[in-house]
Amino acid sequence: MPLHGKTLSVYKEMEVSYRELASALSYLGYRNATNEKHFRFINDEFNSDILLPLPHKSEEEKVNKAYFVALSINMEWKGVLDDMDDLAKMIERNRETTQAATA
Repeated sequence: MPLHGKTLSVYKEMEVSYRELASALSYLGYRNATNEKHFRFINDEFNSDILLPLPHKSEEEKVNKAYFVALSINMEWKGVLDDMDDLAKMIERNRETTQAATA
């Protein structure tokens, strides 16, 4: 089992926005299937379906940390990620790149 000995928490206690998550999922080959009720991304290659409640206010709203951990674990189990922290690390790198570009 891939989680043996791991602590179930978000990498560096990051808070990830729905926009950041959508961008990372698209980069990983997921297609956007969001509708009026759900934030949804699907990756047919890995038989992976991400389904979360839509944000209430905007895409800058933060994803619930428990949801983020659960989807990261699922993506590791499906083989999309090598490690459950990889999604958060990818978002962290994207933030750093964006900050460097705007500085």
